[in-house]
Amino acid sequence: MSPSGPVKPQRISPLELAIFLLVLGVFSHSSYQLFTDFRSVKTQVLTLNSSSPGSGTRTAASPSTDGADRTTASASTGSNDFSQFELNCDSVQPLKAAPGTTRFRLTGGFCGTAGEQAAAPKEVAVRNTTNRIPASVYIDSTHSRFTTDFVPLNPGENTVEVDFKYPGRSDVNKRITVVRDR
Repeated sequence: MSPSGPVKPQRISPLELAIFLLVLGVFSHSSYQLFTDFRSVKTQVLTLNSSSPGSGTRTAASPSTDGADRTTASASTGSNDFSQFELNCDSVQPLKAAPGTTRFRLTGGFCGTAGEQAAAPKEVAVRNTTNRIPASVYIDSTHSRFTTDFVPLNPGENTVEVDFKYPGRSDVNKRITVVRDR
């Protein structure tokens, strides 16, 4: 069925045209910047993990300390401004960071699981209370281990709190001291 009478052409309002041109301009500018501004792109060399999955040589929570056996998509910055420490649940000795260290990584097993069925905690919280910076914690419940990202250190003594929150029982708290040279 054909419409009765001639079809009127649609008119566009000046406000709709202005909005359309503004959006088109923003889109065009973003596209131009995306394809032409390479100064802000920083490249890094990525190395592949030399160990095969399931070989048992490395786990997600046991990064290498020398940088020779890096995990997939990890970048080497060429500097050694961090220290890595293994948490000993029974030790109260301060941990001494290497000279020039500004950050540290903490790895270890779950505290408070001795003599029990090692159930993974529902949360592991690590925080440098000296500078009030929390760490991101990655839990490997398969191997009953955890690791953190790099946590900044202040010069001198840094108090680090590690809290293990277990479901259905009391929390386990561990306080350690990490010493950075001044």
